[in-house]
This record gives sequence, C-alpha cells and structure tokens, in this order.
Amino acid sequence: MLHRAYLGDLAPFVRTGIASNRGLRTILRLGFLLSVTCTEDVPRITSQDIERETARTYLGDSRVREQQAACAEWPHGALPPGYGDPVRSDVPVFLLSGTVDPVSPPQFAAEAAQYLSRSVHVLAPGAHVPAGPCIDSLERAFLDAASPTAVDTSCVRSMALPTFVVGDSTSTGN
Repeated sequence: MLHRAYLGDLAPFVRTGIASNRGLRTILRLGFLLSVTCTEDVPRITSQDIERETARTYLGDSRVREQQAACAEWPHGALPPGYGDPVRSDVPVFLLSGTVDPVSPPQFAAEAAQYLSRSVHVLAPGAHVPAGPCIDSLERAFLDAASPTAVDTSCVRSMALPTFVVGDSTSTGN
C-alpha cells in the first residue's frame, strides 16, 4: 500500500479517510464540539501559534483557519479569569495516557501531575485511551482504593503497540 502511494495511487488512503470521516460524523456531535472548542480553545489561539505549529506541515493551517471561521459564527461563552491556570489538588487522581496520542499527549498528563500531589500517571503503548484487561484492572484498583499508591502498574510493561499492517491477505502487492 505504501509503495502504491509512492507511485501516486492514493485510492486506498482516500477510501480509508472517507470511511473514517463518515464514522466520525455518526459519533461526533458537531454542536457540542463547536460549543466547547469555540469557548475554551479557539479564542486562545494566536496567529503566531498558527504559524509556529503549522509551518512546514503537509496540511498547513487550513484546519485551524476553518475552525476559527466556524467559531466566528457559532454562539459561545466567555471564559472566567484564571480558567487556564493549573488546578492544584490533593485528591486522588488517575492519569492515563497513550504513548502516541496526538490529541492529549503524555506530556499533558505529566504537566498536570505536577499540581496533583496524589496522582499516578500511567503511560500505556498506543493512542488515545488504551483499553483491555490491564488498563481495566488498573482503573478498578484505583477506584476501589482511591489511592495512587494502590495501583500496581507492572502489567503495562507487557502491553505493546499493535502490529503495523501494510496490506491484507487479498492484496496482490501491486
């Protein structure tokens, strides 16, 4: 599949992208997304942020500019002063990150943990929120004990990223 893309045949990627987009549209609530991001995120994005984060990227700044345009039309609230300040707490907190999560990367949880004196940060292989018996048992242990020290995270060491797949059994290799 990668070789076909190199040769200019992007059809498999397009099919996957279209299917993914359709799937997202069935689960994503656009009104909710716009209400939250247009209040909490987009107003804090500066032109300098856009230039710095999108320079020399394949997609450029079109996605963030589209979001800004949508937010210009979408009704939204204002944030109270100090909204973005770190929360400091001594309540037990379980932080779970995937090693390759593009939306909420591990450094976000690591930064939050600095202000949460009774937290445990579990870093599992994968993107978004990894699931399975290991993570389920960690969550249960934390909820049962309400203590970060009660969580034995050793099962995470046996987890691995899924295998990278370059084709399926019906592929001709062309």
